[in-house]
Amino acid sequence: MQMGKCSIETISKIILITINVIFIAIGFVIAAFGIVVASGSNIFGGYIEPLFRDAGGSESVGSFFLYVAISAAVLGSLILVIASVGACGACCNKKCLLYSVSLYVALSSISAFFFGYPN
Repeated sequence: MQMGKCSIETISKIILITINVIFIAIGFVIAAFGIVVASGSNIFGGYIEPLFRDAGGSESVGSFFLYVAISAAVLGSLILVIASVGACGACCNKKCLLYSVSLYVALSSISAFFFGYPN
């Protein structure tokens, strides 16, 4: 390949890496938010605690928010790992990593289509 000329392979690699980096950032933000809320940290200046009280004040509502926070942390971590594998596969030209990410995305899409959307 000559200098200054971009091939389709180079352009698609840059696009794939960029999309994966965006998903890494999104996964990190979701996981960090879930961890902070689940840990009960006072980083939000007491904005989370009134939500528990305003939502009914019962222990079950607080438990529900805790489960949502833990689920967000797990989901964010999963997005972070999958996007990191995809970015490493795109950077290093490892087809095995790219195939595994593609398989995961395909299976997730199929399961969301059949089981995730109510009629």
